[in-house]
Amino acid sequence: IESTNVCNTRCQLCPTGIGLRGRQRGTMSFDDYRSLVDRLRGFLYVLDLSMWGDPLITPHIYDMVRYAHDRRIWTYLSTNLHAFEPSKGHLESLFASGLDMMTVSLHGASQETFAAYQPGRFEVVLTNLGMAGMNGWELAERLRRVDANITLLFITGWGLRDEEHGRLKLLRIRKCLFKPVRPAELDAAIQDALAAV
Repeated sequence: IESTNVCNTRCQLCPTGIGLRGRQRGTMSFDDYRSLVDRLRGFLYVLDLSMWGDPLITPHIYDMVRYAHDRRIWTYLSTNLHAFEPSKGHLESLFASGLDMMTVSLHGASQETFAAYQPGRFEVVLTNLGMAGMNGWELAERLRRVDANITLLFITGWGLRDEEHGRLKLLRIRKCLFKPVRPAELDAAIQDALAAV
């Protein structure tokens, strides 16, 4: 169910982003959504609320997810997070919605690839220290070679060894958060990082 076909970016690989005309632009009302879910309930087990727009633009997106979740429907959405505003309670709403899976599109691994795909610039990079294929330290080193001024935040569930505290300073990691991270703590770290940009 497409919650919206409106987007706040101009991605070069997306029909919406490059401005192709087709269907009228719009956002599904909560009443229409509820009616559709109720009609499909006996057949609906998995629900993707994204397609040619960013679902977080939809005013009632968290209520939509919760409505499906309460009916034991597995929910998913894909977003660029540009409309995600923790200071407006979005983080708490996201967690309370019961969303099962979310994909976040980063649009590029460097400023150059980001600029080719999506006009603009990274402001803050938040990464986990433990990742498959590349750890957070390696990612931070690569990002520093591309953009010495990008603000970096780490999250880890492992803790830090004594020698890694110096590495944080060397790579100019603004903050290292330790799991489990409370929503307010994450929001404060991101707000602090954005204020420094």
